[in-house]
Amino acid sequence: MEDNASLLHRVFKARYYPKSDFLEVSRGNNSSFTWRNIWGAKSLLKEGLKWCVGNGLKIRVWEDDWIHSDDLVAARCTGVEFNPDLWVCELICEDQRAWNGDLVKRLSHEKSATQVLSIPLSLQDVEDDLLWWPEKKGCLLLNLRIG
Repeated sequence: MEDNASLLHRVFKARYYPKSDFLEVSRGNNSSFTWRNIWGAKSLLKEGLKWCVGNGLKIRVWEDDWIHSDDLVAARCTGVEFNPDLWVCELICEDQRAWNGDLVKRLSHEKSATQVLSIPLSLQDVEDDLLWWPEKKGCLLLNLRIG
């Protein structure tokens, strides 16, 4: 688990990603040997991370890995405008803490919609977390606070 209060974290964040998070940052120019190696390992880390849905505020529907079997496939549907910047929280009926099934079905193919609707939602307002997906003993919550 990352320690956001550590001196190392604060130095790297201030120098290399002050306005973003680690998973989104580019390597940059004139970076240290240590930072180049950390940044180089990021792609390997990203391959094994998937999002666990909490409140959906951190997860982009079409860009982030949050469906745990296949990729989400957008439906070519009429009457609904495709939004490339859609967030998972927009698919959740906040007052009921349940998926907006009609919207999910209109936005994605049947198989993808079934996968989304099978994801359990917490009755409490919890943050989204990253999971290390290849873990053999099940989903190991990393609880990464990278931002």
